[in-house]
Amino acid sequence: LKKAVAAWLGEVGQVQSRADLLMFSNPLKLGERQVTRAIQDGGDVLIAIDFLFWYAYGYTEQRTEDERKARSDRLELGLAQLAQWTGPLVLADLPDMRGADRRMLSPLQVPKPETLTALNDRIAAWAKARPNTEVVPLRSWVDRMKQQGIELVLPSGAVLVPKGGLLQGDRLHPNRLGMAWLLFQLQEPMRTLAPKSTADGIPKWTMEQCIQGVDAGLDLAEIGRAHV
Repeated sequence: LKKAVAAWLGEVGQVQSRADLLMFSNPLKLGERQVTRAIQDGGDVLIAIDFLFWYAYGYTEQRTEDERKARSDRLELGLAQLAQWTGPLVLADLPDMRGADRRMLSPLQVPKPETLTALNDRIAAWAKARPNTEVVPLRSWVDRMKQQGIELVLPSGAVLVPKGGLLQGDRLHPNRLGMAWLLFQLQEPMRTLAPKSTADGIPKWTMEQCIQGVDAGLDLAEIGRAHV
């Protein structure tokens, strides 16, 4: 995501990333470290799209009450860590990643659907009480992408990305075309939260520019060949 946002912003702003590929292994410790470093870096806006994911996902008790409470308790710890950042914040609700490759995400790590809804309700309430916080609807985006496919509006005409076509083969992480689509969706929340002096200079990229910016042309070409 760093490269995508950096390509989009260009000379308007510098992008720092404190993401950690090992976040899944110890979200409490690594999450605290990420927030601390982000605060030290400073910045106009903090993008924390998938920061809360591993606070909700992961192994826990599977009995209904215990499962929900364990995940809720962990989510509260993640929210408390994020609360240390007092500036503008873009985060996302939690997507339903059932069906991901078991080697990447065991079904036992996935919240029950009703638990996921409760956790997202909590995220929405937390964000509503905080000024300058935007929650992007990642759950509905992912649901639409997996169940219906996504239509990309391009100068040459609309292109329908088939179901799951924005994900890598692990059915968990976005591919380059998925990153381009996510960047396109993030533009407005970022522009809304950035200081006016910065927001005025932020470009408004088309979907085609987003695809070019993250070098996703080959992904798009593959979709075209698949439908010839």
